[in-house]
Amino acid sequence: MFQTGYLTISQKTTVGEQLIYQLKYPNEEVRRAFSSSLLQEYANLVPSSATQIGLELQRALVKLDWDTFFAAINRTLAAVPYEIFPRQEIFVHSLVHIMLLSTGFRTQSQVQTSLGRMDTLVETPTHSIILEYKISGTVEEALKQIETARYASGISRPIVKLGVRFDLEQKQISSWAVG
Repeated sequence: MFQTGYLTISQKTTVGEQLIYQLKYPNEEVRRAFSSSLLQEYANLVPSSATQIGLELQRALVKLDWDTFFAAINRTLAAVPYEIFPRQEIFVHSLVHIMLLSTGFRTQSQVQTSLGRMDTLVETPTHSIILEYKISGTVEEALKQIETARYASGISRPIVKLGVRFDLEQKQISSWAVG
C-alpha cells in the first residue's frame, strides 16, 4: 500500500540497526476510501452501498438519532451472507468498527483505561460516544460497566454512553440503551 501511494511515511525511527517506519494515510479522502473498501469486502456490499451506509451513520451520529443508527447497522449485518458470518463477537465488533470508520469520525476500539477497556469510542464534532457491547449480557450491564470502569473519566466533551446487545444467532443488534 505504501508503494502505490495509499500510505505515506509519517515517521522514521532507528532501533539498534533496524529502521522502523510509521505509516499513515496521506489524506482524509484516501482513509475514507480504504474504510469503504474494507466495508464492501467484509459485508459483501456494492461500493455505492458502503458509501451510503457511512453517510447514513454519520448523519445519525451527528443528530444522536439512535433508531436510524442501529437500523443502518442491522441492515448491514443482515447483508452479510450466512456462510461468511462467523457467530463470534469479534467479527461483529470488527464489522461495526469498519462501519464507524466509514463515517469519517475518529473511531477507536479496545481503548485501554486505568480500570478496563471500552469496546468502542467515536468522536463526532460535538460528542464522544462510548459503546459497550454484550453478547450474553444485557444493555443495562453494559451501561453499568461503562460507569463502574469510569470509561468517561478524562473525556472533556459531552459524552453519550451506549449499551449494545448483539444477538449472534439473529445476526443483529437486538437491543440498545442510552445512559
